[in-house]
Amino acid sequence: MAPTDVSRLLDDLPPDFDRQRFAAVYAEAAGAAAAARTPGREPGYRLLHGHRVARLGLELLDQPDVAAAGPGPHARIVVWLAGLIHDLFKETLGADPPGTDHADLAARWAEARLPGHFGGEVGRQVAEACYLHNKRHLPAPVEAQVLQDADLLDHFGAQEVWLAAYYSGARNQGLDDGLAYLTGPRNAGWRRYALDHVRFDSARASLQERLRYADALVRRLEAESRGRLWPSGDVW
Repeated sequence: MAPTDVSRLLDDLPPDFDRQRFAAVYAEAAGAAAAARTPGREPGYRLLHGHRVARLGLELLDQPDVAAAGPGPHARIVVWLAGLIHDLFKETLGADPPGTDHADLAARWAEARLPGHFGGEVGRQVAEACYLHNKRHLPAPVEAQVLQDADLLDHFGAQEVWLAAYYSGARNQGLDDGLAYLTGPRNAGWRRYALDHVRFDSARASLQERLRYADALVRRLEAESRGRLWPSGDVW
């Protein structure tokens, strides 16, 4: 699988970020993501998910409750890079297989590659955030907590519906199968987990809005799948 073209992603960088330094990391990350494809996910998913999490994390840092928690002076760069990298080595959906910790692999990757581009302290903080992103039971600095919340958010809302649809299509299933998952107990369990583990109030508010939107979108899909002429009456 060819690496994802990162030029469009780099256009999303904040203007105060050094594009050249980030371009080098994005190129390496794209190569790592292309080394293996996550089953049931689109090509390049590990990088694209990471990029979205980076953007979400930066927006969370601007929220008053997150700012009040005291992020460090490198927080914006740390959160962006940790978001980008955290799932580069996640080979499965859900939990890692026994003996594997994709978060530890991401942390090691960050420790080895980032100091040359961003310095040792940023590399250390990114590695720490990557390692902790799937360990919500452990104490974590603000940057890692922001990564945890941003990671949760990217799995819900319209993205939640898209992921379920793509997964069903990859398994040669139909719309009804995707809807059954979205409205069934397994997805309800993931939603409960997210609501129980989100750290910041601002992230919780965003998560709740995403869940409401996804519910409306699922109701619309259900109505259209039944051939309703005016399905909006079943939704909004």
